Amino acid sequence: MRTFEKYRKFNTYRNTINKLEPIFLELRAAISMSEAQFHNIYICALEAFNNAIIHGNKLNNSKIIEIYVYVENNIVHIEIIDEGNGFNEALIPNPLDPENIVKDHGRGIFIIDRLCTKRTYTMTQRGFCISMLFDLNNKKQIIKS
Repeated sequence: MRTFEKYRKFNTYRNTINKLEPIFLELRAAISMSEAQFHNIYICALEAFNNAIIHGNKLNNSKIIEIYVYVENNIVHIEIIDEGNGFNEALIPNPLDPENIVKDHGRGIFIIDRLCTKRTYTMTQRGFCISMLFDLNNKKQIIKS
């Protein structure tokens, strides 16, 4: 049974990322989770959505980004779909390599991989989709500040 469900479509603008906050504040109010879990989920959503804006849709405001968030069996599911062609994960430089440490991009996928329980990338008929799962029962997943 789904205890929370939201779907939205947005045109691609840099400031569209600001429209995510109400969705995630509503999620937070509807579902019991720790502060750290909420922040991990929100950071990953922001990183993936920002990648969709910049790398997927290449700031083309005629293209759409979809976000689907739902909770089932205490697992938060987030899907973000852009109209891009995806990417080759093997070509993403390691942000921990000394030559990449000071770069202002290239850390989103790394952050997502560290904070979510599971993530997958898929080309769909609608576009490139990143799916992220956050198991709220998995206390080991929580990264403390």
